[in-house]
Amino acid sequence: MREIVDKHFPDNWVVSVYMGLIVDLGDALEPYRAARTALNNTLSPDNIASQVRRMLPLLPRPHTTNIHSPPPLPSIEPRRADTSKR
Repeated sequence: MREIVDKHFPDNWVVSVYMGLIVDLGDALEPYRAARTALNNTLSPDNIASQVRRMLPLLPRPHTTNIHSPPPLPSIEPRRADTSKR
């Protein structure tokens, strides 16, 4: 299961299935222990922050009429993982 999650869902945790139907993998895989564990590894704050840093430069900048450069983007700090059991 870990190989499937790492290969197909490293940065896509909400999947569009058909005609606007979306599936939140965190909720859909909750009953399955191996899938939940594999997805939790992918949803770690460090991994999410690295995905944001990787994708942020690819986003188009908004058009501005100001001739000066836009203000710098805020830094992304990973949140601490919730260690409490549900």
